[in-house]
Amino acid sequence: MNNFLNRFQRIINKNLGLEIKKFPNKFQRSQKAFLMDNSINVILDVGANVGQFAQSMFDIGYNGKMISFEPIQAIFDKLEKKAKGNTKWQTCHFALGDFDGTANINISALDASSSLLPFVEDMTEVLTDLYYTKQECIEVKQLDSIFEAIIPDMDTKIFLKIDTQGFEKAVLDGAKDHLERIKMVQIELSLQEIYKGELTMNQMITYLESKGFKLWSVEPGFYNPKTYQLLQFDGIFIR
Repeated sequence: MNNFLNRFQRIINKNLGLEIKKFPNKFQRSQKAFLMDNSINVILDVGANVGQFAQSMFDIGYNGKMISFEPIQAIFDKLEKKAKGNTKWQTCHFALGDFDGTANINISALDASSSLLPFVEDMTEVLTDLYYTKQECIEVKQLDSIFEAIIPDMDTKIFLKIDTQGFEKAVLDGAKDHLERIKMVQIELSLQEIYKGELTMNQMITYLESKGFKLWSVEPGFYNPKTYQLLQFDGIFIR
């Protein structure tokens, strides 16, 4: 069977340029195992983009509440459309951070790289489309400010996913009064500074350990396409 699949993959790749991957992959299977073993019933999807992460959670069998946060108007419109009709999927049109107010977000030509922080200049040499095209004024809220309104049930088991392009610590700082309610954190970790002022991998691991979390699983993410150096990966931390 494996030989057949390998031959089929080569044919598909040669003719269509597509790659067949097993679903769910090992990282997704580990996510599913933790969700089930710990009865996770609320996922906070911070930096939702157009809902890719949320949809993948539903696809692996998650059946609880999903709350997705996306501040950029054009992207939020796509997210809202994708979530429409799913009564367990709530969308919020603002960013999470360490203050309540407004801020200008830098919008990248590669929309998933948009950030409230500026790029480190060397990074623009890594990807030619890693640059900002404009800014947009967005609303920012602390999770602490809205927590009781969106999660009124004290018995909830919460998984916090953060993908905010260097703004991750600000999200965590804005949730300091409720971090003890969170059982699992998935966060993007950088091996070197990509956005000015972000915590790098070792700093973030130390920070989360100080809050009672330990690193449990990782998945490689963003590579330098010229040198193949790993620059970012996702880490799952558990309490």
